[in-house]
Order: sequence, then structure tokens, then C-alpha cells
Amino acid sequence: MNWRRGFLFAGIHLAIAVPLILWEESANWEWIRQRENDRPMPVSTVTVDDGQTVSFSPCGLWERLSVPREILNSAEGPAVVLSGWRMCAPYIWTPAGLAGASSFHHSRAIEKAASASLCGLIVVIWVLVGGFPLKRRSKWYDEPGSFITMCTVASGALLIAGGMPWLAVQWWTKAPHPWNAPGGLMFAAFPSFFAGCAWFWWFGLLVWKLLRAGWVLWMRRPASRVA
Repeated sequence: MNWRRGFLFAGIHLAIAVPLILWEESANWEWIRQRENDRPMPVSTVTVDDGQTVSFSPCGLWERLSVPREILNSAEGPAVVLSGWRMCAPYIWTPAGLAGASSFHHSRAIEKAASASLCGLIVVIWVLVGGFPLKRRSKWYDEPGSFITMCTVASGALLIAGGMPWLAVQWWTKAPHPWNAPGGLMFAAFPSFFAGCAWFWWFGLLVWKLLRAGWVLWMRRPASRVA
């Protein structure tokens, strides 16, 4: 295992993810603060003419994702799924689900638990992905871990270049919602789209490596002796 490479990748991804998480959580902080003491609401229902009941859930509605969230979902997809961070209905076994998150229940405590678990999972995943490269002696664009990292760095750099001046203007003019990322910064998420695709490349390569290793072990098994 290449520990140095693994911790380097983990540090890079954590350094990019933490500001994006803070940006996304800050944009959502006022909404959470206003509903911090709300009880979970039941799913809204309506009754149709024939007496049948139709249920509605906000998870089925189209949601516009912010630029920081788009980058994190693409570049850190496995960690986002495993942590349940900002998912409408996270799985019960995720840290967000264990903290009590549901379609109608979110609180600051839940968001803190999900964000902390996301950061921890990013470190663990990238120590493993960076420490165990699936292709050795290859260029950065030929190995999925390096390719994902470069795409993530590119998206982070573009967001900083376009987002920091915008945030400075919002704070200088005392805008009512300074943390809401404008749609004009969506170009920054473009490199992370390729990072999301590269995760499928990484999983496919991992499955191929495991199958090939299993086949080699099977072929090397000692031949059974005939009595």
C-alpha cells in the first residue's frame, strides 16, 4: 500500500470538500434554523373521487441542486451515498438516517452528523483509493483515482475563481441570501461530471481485478489426488 499517496489524495479531496460543504450548509442554515423545533410531518395525501388515496412525497419532485452540491455528488459520490448527506430520504443505515433524517425531518444536529460523517468517509475512501492504485506506472489520466482527483481540483479551482468574487460582492452589498450560489457558476461543475463517470470506470476496473485474481487462484489450486 502506498500510504503517502493515499493520504495525499485524502488531503486534497478533504481540502476541497470542506469549503463546499460549508458553503452548501450555510445556504441551507436559515431554513433549518426556522424549522429546528418542528416535528416530522406526515406525507400529504388527497382523496380522489373513487375513494382511493394518493400519496405525495417531496423526494419525487424535481430539485435544483446548487453548484457545490453538484460537485460533491459527482466527485465524492460514494461518500455522499454512504453518509446520506443532503439526501431527501437517506437509507436508515447511513449516519444521516441513524441521526433521524427523513423526507420531512432535518435539523442542525442531523446536518452536523451527516457533514462530519461525509468528511470522515472522504478520508477513508481516498486513503484506500489513493493507496491502492488499480493501474500502476500509468499517467494521471490513465488511472481512475488520479483522474477523479484532477477533475475535482479543476472544479474546485473554477468555483473559487468565479465564486469568491461573487461572495465578496454579496457580503459587501449585504444581500439577504449571500450564500445562495448563482446558476451562472454551473460551469464550475463541468469537470466534476467526468469525475462522476470515472467512478464507474474505477468500480468496473475493481471488479475486473477481483475476478482475474480469483481466476488465477482457482487455476493455481492443487490438483485433487485420485485415490
